[in-house]
Amino acid sequence: APLCSQWGSIRGPAQKSALKKIIAAQIPAVFFSDSPYAPGCLNRLFEENGIPFFVSVYDEFLLESRLIGLLREKIDQISITHGVLLNILGQGVLIRGDSGIGKTTLAIELAHQGHMWVADDAIEIEKKDGNRLWARGWQQARHLVDMKALGIRKTVDVINRGNMQNETMLHLVIEGVIKRKVCSCGSLNKTETCDIMNVNIPYVAMPITDRGTMDASKIEK
Repeated sequence: APLCSQWGSIRGPAQKSALKKIIAAQIPAVFFSDSPYAPGCLNRLFEENGIPFFVSVYDEFLLESRLIGLLREKIDQISITHGVLLNILGQGVLIRGDSGIGKTTLAIELAHQGHMWVADDAIEIEKKDGNRLWARGWQQARHLVDMKALGIRKTVDVINRGNMQNETMLHLVIEGVIKRKVCSCGSLNKTETCDIMNVNIPYVAMPITDRGTMDASKIEK
C-alpha cells in the first residue's frame, strides 16, 4: 500500500527514476499478502516490465511459511507434512488425518505390538534416487512425541528403542476420515493414489470408528 500511494503521487522524470530502481533491483517476483488482488496502480508496471506478481489471502507470516515450504519442495525436493510415520511389516506408512483423531495413540499401540516407530507430528519427506520417497521426523522434533494428555515427551520414554528407526521409504498413505466423508462408491477402504512431489503413492481412506479412533488391526490388515 505505501508503494502504491507513493507511486500515484510521483510524476514525470521522478516516476521513471523510481521505475528504473525497481527494475534494477532485479526482483524475481512480487507477492501481496492479505489481499485477493494486487493494487491496480501497479498491475501495468509489473506487466510492462515482465515482473511476475502473485496475490494471496494469507497473512504475511503464513504466506512466508508456505513459500518457504514450496521452495524447499521444488529446490531441495523436501516436503513437510503432518501425521505419524511407522514401518509396518516392512512398509513405510504415513498416517494422516484431523487433529484429535488419535493418530499418535494408534502409532504407539502399533509400536508396542512390534512395528517400527519412525516419527510423530511433523514429517519430512525427501525425494531422492529417482522417484523414491524417504520419510523421517522433522529435525527439530525428530525425537519427540506429542501426547495430548501428557504433553510433549521424549520418544525413548514412550517407545522401546528396539522398535524405533530413523527413517523409512514411504510406501503407503492412510487417511483417517469420518465415515460420511469416505468415498461414496461403497468401499470404505478403496485404494487410490496421492501425489507427493510428482510421485504417486498408494492411498487408503480409512473410516474412524464410532469411538472416534482408528483401528490398529485394520491398519495391519
